[in-house]
Amino acid sequence: MSRDYHPNVATTAFEKQQEAGGWFTFNHAKLRESQADFWSLILVSRERRSGPFLINIPPAELLRRLESIFGVRKTYQSYPWVLHRGKPKDPKRCIEGRGLKKEDKAALADGHPVAVLDRDLTKYYENWTLFE
Repeated sequence: MSRDYHPNVATTAFEKQQEAGGWFTFNHAKLRESQADFWSLILVSRERRSGPFLINIPPAELLRRLESIFGVRKTYQSYPWVLHRGKPKDPKRCIEGRGLKKEDKAALADGHPVAVLDRDLTKYYENWTLFE
């Protein structure tokens, strides 16, 4: 579980779309050797105004995505973010935010897809099919 570390006051269009974010440290060996069917990443919104938000993802898939984005490392720092699309009640979008440039954030705020597809975690946001 992670709380949101962003400032309480949103100033950019991108920040205004952020509903929650977190900061996780993942160990490569633990992800690779995990016997779990999925890991649940729990994000708590700023000032706990909404949420919690859950990202349910198989550890092997999480590791594959982290390696694709950051290369093979002993540990990975991850910033998963939950964004709304327009209005807060609209469907959510979930991305890996660590290392995104200002222009990438501006493009996301304008509704464009994230530049690196492995950053898009929307498929795993509130994904309960893993429990079936």
